[in-house]
Amino acid sequence: MTKKNDYVLYSDTDSLFIAAGRFLSDNGVDLSKYSDDVIIKMILELSSIIEEYVNESCYREVQRKMYNSPVTDFRIKFKQEMVAKTALFVKKKKYGYWAVNEEGAPVDKVKVTGLEIIRSDTPEAVRPRLKDVMEMILKGASDEEIMKKVEQYKRELRKAYPEEISVNIGASDIENM
Repeated sequence: MTKKNDYVLYSDTDSLFIAAGRFLSDNGVDLSKYSDDVIIKMILELSSIIEEYVNESCYREVQRKMYNSPVTDFRIKFKQEMVAKTALFVKKKKYGYWAVNEEGAPVDKVKVTGLEIIRSDTPEAVRPRLKDVMEMILKGASDEEIMKKVEQYKRELRKAYPEEISVNIGASDIENM
């Protein structure tokens, strides 16, 4: 659980997810007064300020001071890539989010990293159903709607052929078993 003033929700080698909406709310911006488009614009402006600060700090503190490199055409550059309306972080390198803006352009797509929804060892008949349920969760469907959908999928999968729902794995060295 994140603390009230903890705005970094997740980070790994090449990603950093920041609760920019919560930051704006905690700093006096009443987001309920604005449309999603205006909120996204505010978040993009905030991320631009953060991006500039981080990039300048990295150049000044790391490249110039630690590595004594005055080269300006080779600088570490961080950039804001997307704005997500909601996200679900399961554990390291396993998360999904509902992207509403990528590289400054509006989008409406659910993206997933590392979850069973996209893993090749998840049965092909199960993957689209998992993706659908994930999308419902991220887009704010009610618990009742989600449970109805899960029950529907359970009924459908009970009627599937075993090869449609079996796990896609190989077996080797069977002679030695």
